[in-house]
Amino acid sequence: MRRRVCVGLAFVVFLYYNETMKYKLIVSDFDGTLCRSDNTVSEHSRAVIDEYFKRGGVFTLSSGRNTISLRSRLVSAGLEKRDIPLLGLQGSVIEDSLTGKVLETTTLGKEKTLWFAGECERLGLYYHVYTPTEIYSSSPNEYSDFYTNMTGVGMKFVGSVKEFIEKSDSDFVKLFAVAEKGMNVTLARELKKQAPSGVELFTSGPFFFECISSLAGKGNGLRKAAALLGVDISETVAFGDEMNDKSALEAAGLGVAMGNARDELKAVADIVAPTNDEDGVAQIIEKYCL
Repeated sequence: MRRRVCVGLAFVVFLYYNETMKYKLIVSDFDGTLCRSDNTVSEHSRAVIDEYFKRGGVFTLSSGRNTISLRSRLVSAGLEKRDIPLLGLQGSVIEDSLTGKVLETTTLGKEKTLWFAGECERLGLYYHVYTPTEIYSSSPNEYSDFYTNMTGVGMKFVGSVKEFIEKSDSDFVKLFAVAEKGMNVTLARELKKQAPSGVELFTSGPFFFECISSLAGKGNGLRKAAALLGVDISETVAFGDEMNDKSALEAAGLGVAMGNARDELKAVADIVAPTNDEDGVAQIIEKYCL
């Protein structure tokens, strides 16, 4: 038997699913998870995701990237024609993939944004800051060039980022910093001890660590996406490879760490998939969701 569910909050999508389907929503990280090391999504993965949709499930992406960058990768994932809630900026922004309508935004607030900016400047680290639609950096450099090449999204250069934040009326949702390999883990751990209430810090790559609102995060993004679609959180699957995925794996009915994930993430996962280069997402969907 198939049932029609109309999702409110101006996000109108009809979710048809088999009543016996155990997992009705899959939320996957992109880089290092669905995306292979050669920056592609395999034909096999796209075919498995398509079959999951045919069976009545919904598959979507959750990333530290903003939704503009995520939308640019929908074709590679075979999702360009799907009406799905995209989760960007570590769950801080949820957006309708087809219309671009923002469904949920969780801001960090100026005071907390300035705290992290001040810490980055004290430590002499490169960092940039995000609103729901823009990225602001100090000036073009090797880090901004790397990030732009990786995500396909340009930045606006404002000189002193801290002064820009102080003078701006924008809604800031995330900050991104770069440190030496391994030092990002240490800094994220140490700064978390000093952070003001309502701040969450975590690593998101070999050199990266980030700051968002504790009301955001991929776990809370997953809960909100499930609520929008009328899906119980126990009926969800989350895939990831980095510590920014931890909250999503803990929230989901089935939390899956990739074979290439950090050991700390594998420790909290329900299962460990093959690596991203082995189409681990597709293999788990085939085994548990089809």
